[in-house]
Amino acid sequence: MQRMGVYDVNVLSIDWDFFLKLSKRARMYLPDVTEHSTNSPELSNFLWGTWYATLKKMTRKSGTEVELNEDAISSVIKTVQKCCQDAEFFYIEDHGDIYDILAENEGCKFNIVNIDQHHDCYLTCMYDLNCGNWVRYLYDDGFISSYTWITNENYKDYEKDFPEWGTKITENPLEFIQGMFYDYVFLCKSPEYVPPEFDSRLNDLCKVFEHSCRKTTYTSKLCVRDIPVIEIPSIPSGYEG
Repeated sequence: MQRMGVYDVNVLSIDWDFFLKLSKRARMYLPDVTEHSTNSPELSNFLWGTWYATLKKMTRKSGTEVELNEDAISSVIKTVQKCCQDAEFFYIEDHGDIYDILAENEGCKFNIVNIDQHHDCYLTCMYDLNCGNWVRYLYDDGFISSYTWITNENYKDYEKDFPEWGTKITENPLEFIQGMFYDYVFLCKSPEYVPPEFDSRLNDLCKVFEHSCRKTTYTSKLCVRDIPVIEIPSIPSGYEG
């Protein structure tokens, strides 16, 4: 393993949504995310509360048909412990926050490895920097030397707009990330894409990263969201619309 050129900076970006293992039904009823939901706790609570209630009603039992890929989490932890000892670790809630942090490094170009359910190069909402287009913003502004998307088995649902200047790794993806040392590590919560029941596990992961990296910056406080409870009323018998 070796560092790249003098002005090249290696970035490992990890989105918490990569580790979600959802049943087909759970994915079908995922909340209709808007770019405002991260900054609106009330809207976020309503969206996730509706999701939990819908799944419970559809399956007629408790549970959300969703779990974390603990094997993938363990693999990433090993890479961070081995390849990120000299790195600065940032915890962020919105993936778009990476742009401002990296853009402050004048004269640098970045080799970005993004472990993510989404590739974040989307052409939608390009009038405003956000969690879905921050990579494309960095590329358009001349900050990117290379971009690699590390995705999971659901990538075909999210590969629209993936650019020709990017590389997509779908076979044994987490083996790829062990091939270089990193200068920056980002862990993104993405609360609009990950249900609140996994907040505590994310916070534990942050602490592991904090002890593995040279320096840590929390751009927002760690928290554990309550699991919202919303009751969906049943349709009265005999109702015909």
